[in-house]
Amino acid sequence: MNLAFDTDLPPVLFRRFETQAYLDDFLAGRIFITTLQWCRMTEDTARADGGEGTYEWRLNELHAPVVDHETSAQLMKVGIDIPSGGAKGLTVRNARRSVTVPDARVLCMTEALNPNTNHMGRYAAVVTKPREFSEVVSRTLLRFAPALREGALARVVYAPRLSELPSSGDTHPALIKPLRYAAEEEWRLLWLPSEASAELDRTTFSCPEAVKFIRRIPL
Repeated sequence: MNLAFDTDLPPVLFRRFETQAYLDDFLAGRIFITTLQWCRMTEDTARADGGEGTYEWRLNELHAPVVDHETSAQLMKVGIDIPSGGAKGLTVRNARRSVTVPDARVLCMTEALNPNTNHMGRYAAVVTKPREFSEVVSRTLLRFAPALREGALARVVYAPRLSELPSSGDTHPALIKPLRYAAEEEWRLLWLPSEASAELDRTTFSCPEAVKFIRRIPL
């Protein structure tokens, strides 16, 4: 499984917990992983986000004397597959495409302990080496859930889940959240299943190698 990292990875990240028991589990190397589907369905109103993993592209109008590589890439975002050089004198109007990531495994962390995000938990731990922590957790997770094709530790982008084309940028839909969540300053350790339709469960597993990268921090 390939594991990618954002280039601006901070030196430390934090993880918050609702109870002392959850914090103690984490400090002991018992790693809890949730899923995008749970985040969509939870009844916790402070955390619930029914649009998790959903994104839409819209192309109101495009005129292309020749379809070059960039135009082909923009058309693909709205589901129109025309290779570079494959058409001339092309006009497209009112095209749109919405995608939803069926599910993924997620471990949420934050870049800052913002007092405006106490709904994330009253207890916290610091992850002192986020890259190394992510690597050992991912290796261990593969023993329990081998059907994973790729993973990433990446910053969540707070923006509308909509792009008006043409546009640049290709943030993964599972890493985009509405602006109302921006105070969370979230980073996600995200794993995508090999089969997009796979049914995923929230799980806890033991990862003793992670303990050296974790310590308690008071709030």
